[in-house]
Amino acid sequence: MYLFIKWKTGIFVMISLILIVCFMKLFLFSYTTQPILLNPGTSHKFYGIMIDAGSTGSRVHVYEFEKLSGSSTPVLLDELFEQTKPGLSSYAEDPKAGAASIEKLLVIAKNRIPQNAWSSTPLALKATAGLRMLPTEQAENLLNEVRVLFNRFPFVLPKNPVMIMDGADEGIYGWITVNYLLDTLGGSGGQFTEGAIDLGGGSMQITFAPHHKSTADIAQTSDLKDVSVFGNKMKIFVHSYLGIGLMSAREAAMNGPKPQELVTVTTACMPQSFKHSWKNGPTEILFEKDLCVWGGNLACRFKFRVLANIQRLHVLAEIRHQPFYVFSYFFDRAAQMKIIDEHKGGEMTVQSFIDAATKTCKDDAFNSEEPFLCMDLCLLASFLEDGFGFASDTKLTSKKTIGGKETSWTLGATFYLIDETS
Repeated sequence: MYLFIKWKTGIFVMISLILIVCFMKLFLFSYTTQPILLNPGTSHKFYGIMIDAGSTGSRVHVYEFEKLSGSSTPVLLDELFEQTKPGLSSYAEDPKAGAASIEKLLVIAKNRIPQNAWSSTPLALKATAGLRMLPTEQAENLLNEVRVLFNRFPFVLPKNPVMIMDGADEGIYGWITVNYLLDTLGGSGGQFTEGAIDLGGGSMQITFAPHHKSTADIAQTSDLKDVSVFGNKMKIFVHSYLGIGLMSAREAAMNGPKPQELVTVTTACMPQSFKHSWKNGPTEILFEKDLCVWGGNLACRFKFRVLANIQRLHVLAEIRHQPFYVFSYFFDRAAQMKIIDEHKGGEMTVQSFIDAATKTCKDDAFNSEEPFLCMDLCLLASFLEDGFGFASDTKLTSKKTIGGKETSWTLGATFYLIDETS
């Protein structure tokens, strides 16, 4: 009886061991060899990093997206934005220091993204007007130092991760950002989209989807681009004005001082007995009040009316009948003058810029802490009214963010970056 029980117990233990081993093999096989597959109804998160090397500063944007199954349009969940000043172009004589300024931003981006996502996150830097206006050799030296820096970080790099962006691309990317955030990209031919005017430090872009066939017939071929956005094919009008961003327009309106020189310029845009030294990239200017001319707003605006006509800002009559978003320095100055809310943004008219310029360009209203405010407001009013031909009662919208997300061209550029590296 004892032997029978012992034998029976041994058989039970042996069978149990066999079952345990088989179960462990099955578990290990399925765990180590089967891919992690997403169910059709689930989503996954991914990231993208875009650095905007602008004329006045460098900014890093880290975007967190969610890709829903069955949808070609990613959902933007969150974004991180940090910046450093001065801009990369200011390091033309010291490229290594320029790269070091970008490294600070990359460290911030790296700390924001989970480590297990580093190797699948694309990274790119696109420089704008500041580097476009540098001599080719100086610009390339800066870009090469940043390329070396990028290779030390664990992110995915596209074919050309560090580059000077074409002004037209900057306009298209900004237009995509605005309309993505407005959720207006779904219409055929861009018929429900809104136009965008982006005024940076060194250049300005206007972008919109033409609604009338006559526009395409009149426009220059180089200004019409075929783009595909999340499966929707559209024809876009885009023009970039290099050299008439806010900062460069200050120089251009004062007869365009040559780089590397300290020059004195007299202007009707400053009050009596005021002198101010100002530097924009390699150019340094000493502004003085023009004692022979003082007409306040009228005299100052005349300078920018002339500039607007020389630069041929008149594009197409159709823009006067389309809704437009204006951003970057348009937003900054409008918020500063309390034309719109500094946090929420809002709607404004061209006349509101004209009125703000008239109010500010008076000796008794002059603020020495904001010496260029009169000049800038005259510039904005002239570009909109005299350049683009908007009526004074035209309503424009300007917002720093839409749905809590920043209206920067970097988001539109990141969509292309993700597509290129996926």
